[in-house]
Amino acid sequence: MAEGPNSDIAALVVAVQASAPPALRALKQWLLWRFELYEGDVKPRKVPYWVSGRKRKGTQGGNDDRTELATLDIALTHLVHGRWDGVGFAFLPGDGLIGIDIDGAIDPESGEVSERCQNIVLAAASYTEYSPSGKGVHIIVQGNTRTNKDNSIGLEVFCGSQYFTFTGRRWSGTPDQVVPIADEVVRRLHKTIDEAKAATKRTKKAASAPPAAPVKAAPAPAGDDGPTDFQRVNALAMASLDAWVPQLFPDAAYHGGTGAWRVSSKALGRTLQEDLSLHPDGISDFGAERASIYGTKGMTPIDVVMEFGHKDAKAALHWLADRLGMPLSRGVKRGQRKAPARSAAEPEPAADAGSTPSPASGEAGGDDEPPPPDDTGGDAAPPPASAPSWRDCLLFARGVLQDCRENVFYMLTLNPKLQHLVAFDLFAHRITKVGKPPWDSEPGEWTTNDDYELGLYLAARHGLVIKGEGVLAAGVAMAAHRARFHPVKDWLTGLKWDETPRLAFWMHECLGAADKTYHNMVGTFFLQGLVARILDPGCQMDHMIVLEGGQGHGKSSALRALAGAWFADTPIRIGDKDALLNLAGVLIYEVAELDSFNKAEVTAVKQYVSGRVDRVREPYTRRPVDRPRSCVLAGTTNQHEYFKDPTGSRRFWPVAIPGAIDLAKLGEWRDQLFAEAVHRYRAGERHYPTREEEKTYFWPEQDQREIADPWFERVALWLEAGEQELKSTFLGSEILSGALHVPSDRIDGARNMATRVGVIMHKLGWGKARDATGARLWRYVRPKPAPATTGLRSSSPTQHACGVPTPAWSADDFTGEGTPDA
Repeated sequence: MAEGPNSDIAALVVAVQASAPPALRALKQWLLWRFELYEGDVKPRKVPYWVSGRKRKGTQGGNDDRTELATLDIALTHLVHGRWDGVGFAFLPGDGLIGIDIDGAIDPESGEVSERCQNIVLAAASYTEYSPSGKGVHIIVQGNTRTNKDNSIGLEVFCGSQYFTFTGRRWSGTPDQVVPIADEVVRRLHKTIDEAKAATKRTKKAASAPPAAPVKAAPAPAGDDGPTDFQRVNALAMASLDAWVPQLFPDAAYHGGTGAWRVSSKALGRTLQEDLSLHPDGISDFGAERASIYGTKGMTPIDVVMEFGHKDAKAALHWLADRLGMPLSRGVKRGQRKAPARSAAEPEPAADAGSTPSPASGEAGGDDEPPPPDDTGGDAAPPPASAPSWRDCLLFARGVLQDCRENVFYMLTLNPKLQHLVAFDLFAHRITKVGKPPWDSEPGEWTTNDDYELGLYLAARHGLVIKGEGVLAAGVAMAAHRARFHPVKDWLTGLKWDETPRLAFWMHECLGAADKTYHNMVGTFFLQGLVARILDPGCQMDHMIVLEGGQGHGKSSALRALAGAWFADTPIRIGDKDALLNLAGVLIYEVAELDSFNKAEVTAVKQYVSGRVDRVREPYTRRPVDRPRSCVLAGTTNQHEYFKDPTGSRRFWPVAIPGAIDLAKLGEWRDQLFAEAVHRYRAGERHYPTREEEKTYFWPEQDQREIADPWFERVALWLEAGEQELKSTFLGSEILSGALHVPSDRIDGARNMATRVGVIMHKLGWGKARDATGARLWRYVRPKPAPATTGLRSSSPTQHACGVPTPAWSADDFTGEGTPDA
């Protein structure tokens, strides 16, 4: 899978946004769905999920269900958040809506619509759209009724439960709104379904009667030297049903306890309950006409292939022999042997089927349209006799599948049962299961146990024995890297901004921070920096916000609400090799209780904040790689003064939270906040302050959080008192002895005291100069009075994205690669 948003999903979002009736859009009844293949099923189901990512379970319309369902706009923004196939609308008790589902009403080749379908669409006269397969129709009307359905005619009416997938492909000429349905139309729908049910019941009763005397097809004559090729192939095919049945019938259901396969009447294109059963003891066609020809167990495998795949007996023979890996007699070539004798009563098949009928439905609830044939399961779709099979790509040695990573790769990328199972998450840097595997495991991170289960599956189902775990892991990694995706980038690029500014105000509106320019800038720069780190991994992001507030104000919850599933606060040692690996897949990492960190730990945090690329070695690779930084840090603290390093606070943007945070509003604004940040990033707006903005707005806030040095006040007062006020220069030793009363013999040789004095004098604005003569001693020089001027610079100001005037940029504002020198 290519990086970036899936084009099919993007087109679906556009179609649904343009077509969905406004009355339905605002209802909190929308969900997500995706295809999943369950054990024992022959085709994937459309499994519904809430937008939170949890599978929809429990009572439909219950408290959990109504809480988790969302509006259409929210569902669409989450559609590209994960591996979803679409959005759906859930019918709930008391909503006054009826769903009418018509299956198999449209010929996929000719586009011809059944007369029944056309009449129902005209009579309902409400919002109507095509189903995902394009072969069915979904109609939503206003009203109340009971649920009623009949699969034989593909018609279902339901109310108060179940859901519709939404495609946005509206039926031309139908209303764009949901309108009430007439009572007589509802009565006619139920009558149609009830009559179909009665007919089905009568057919089943007739089918249960004793069958007519069997008339078996005459077997092919044996040659002088033993069984013919027809007899040998038939015998081996009966003993190896799984080698050819799922290829001829992708929708066949396997019954492991008996070794039998069963093909439903719907999969065979029949309107009655006339299934086909293939058992090691015999083959039974329960169709009334076929049973009269073959008897209940009179068909041979070649008969089955001729009946449902290849009209010509020779083509059927060779097709089966190819699947069984069985060589034919040396002199036997296509066209040289007559077909097996058939009963005179048996009519010739009308045409070469070439492919199986459309798969049957396996999903209840109004959404039982099948996916495209390639996704229905089975080891392979039945190809034409001349078409190569996906198995031809596998590597053999002396007729045995090779134990190699390439065969594992081919199995995961070509085998329809395993296709689209694994992908590589570029954000989390890990292999994930994006579909449900054919063993007991759920979608999510690929685990070591999945390696074991895959090995068992390949050995049991395909005879591919992989002895080394490393070979399995390498094959899985190769397949996953062919399907790379970035969930956060896909989500961000799929958002659409409603053009309402929020970035400059979210800290005030949602967090309760004071409404001032500093907070407007911090809120804007922080979220734009987050977006920049995703769209341009490794870009400079030298700062981290620090949320200050009392216990229980919701600081951590606010960060979690912003990052969603990509939030982490598990304690780690910043800079440690394992910590760098654990930060993969994290958008915001919370550094909790920042005030409890010692100076060394704070230094490590500052160093990590400044970094752009991490050098790591992934667990499944041999070589270290450079991983551009895609996450940011955010601190929380219950204190107001916590900076211990007087020179290191400029990496931190403190934000005071005086009260409880409005998490509901933050959740409501979240997608639009990021959508606006993406828009501003693409417009080229910066995500960091200029030097003058730092001096004016940021440094005062940072200085307030510094833990005051007790020497500072004593030195400041001493310099402005008595005769000191008249002096313009001082030695460091004079300050230590005069202001701090430190005896000369107690001044430490490590110069820690001198360092503290230097920091204090720098904060007070004193410069430092050296004597021109003599011992050339260093002296602190009193600052000159500041001129009485206003404004930050003489150059004309520009307008900041937050709406506040800021100084014009100049070359002095930047160092390195275009970011402020910190």
